[in-house]
Amino acid sequence: MLYICIIKFIMKNQEIANKLTKKKIRFIDVAPAIKKEIAAELGCTVDTVNNALNLTYPTYGEQPDRIRRMARERGGFENTKIRWVRE
Repeated sequence: MLYICIIKFIMKNQEIANKLTKKKIRFIDVAPAIKKEIAAELGCTVDTVNNALNLTYPTYGEQPDRIRRMARERGGFENTKIRWVRE
């Protein structure tokens, strides 16, 4: 009986694992303190800075370009994260 429960548990986990896919997220990596500085300097929120630093789904315009340039000037670098997402 216990053996059957373990097999069902393993099969269920494999079904869940099969539905997950790997996704690469590109972004400009900067320290949180620098993000706050950039937000204060430009008069926007830290969420706006985070959205501008996301390179996988980038926002377009003058302000996001300015934020990216400032982040790179202050030591930011392009980085990649791997996220597991459901299909």
